[in-house]
Amino acid sequence: MDELKRWLTEQIEQHRVEPNSSLGEAISYMLKHWNELTLFLRQPGAPLDNNVCERALKKVILHRKGHFESFFKFTVTFSVQFTLVLRLVIDVSIQVCIS
Repeated sequence: MDELKRWLTEQIEQHRVEPNSSLGEAISYMLKHWNELTLFLRQPGAPLDNNVCERALKKVILHRKGHFESFFKFTVTFSVQFTLVLRLVIDVSIQVCIS
């Protein structure tokens, strides 16, 4: 992984890749987020993807969308509160997984 990081850095520093090109932006993104992208190599049990979180968010969004179509004030208020609480739970879960 050190060799890959060194190669990526060389591509940008020696102007072998245009920084504004798609490849240059991808390399810059990878270097900027290197610690997060390689966490699974250092942290035993760290997930390789965030599919669990994505599925949970999708359920919240679909649930919220269905409730916002309703004109009942209670339903809308409940939906907003439910979304906020679930988002908080997801954020805490992500932080626990990372640390």
